[in-house]
Amino acid sequence: FNVWGDNQRLTEVETWLRQVNADVVFLQEIPQTYADHGVAALKDLYPYQFNQGWAWGNIALSRYPLITSD
Repeated sequence: FNVWGDNQRLTEVETWLRQVNADVVFLQEIPQTYADHGVAALKDLYPYQFNQGWAWGNIALSRYPLITSD
């Protein structure tokens, strides 16, 4: 899902992701807050999160442990 780094409706995106209830989610073009802290509002649902560490990059969210992040 392309989040768009300047998205002003991130709360709605997070609500939608809860409704979708996927096991694994891949987000691209993430905002700086996700790059810095992951998707904090979804850590209860997706405790395993890996991102590249920069804005407009990507993040993977998973219910299950991520074995590798290459």
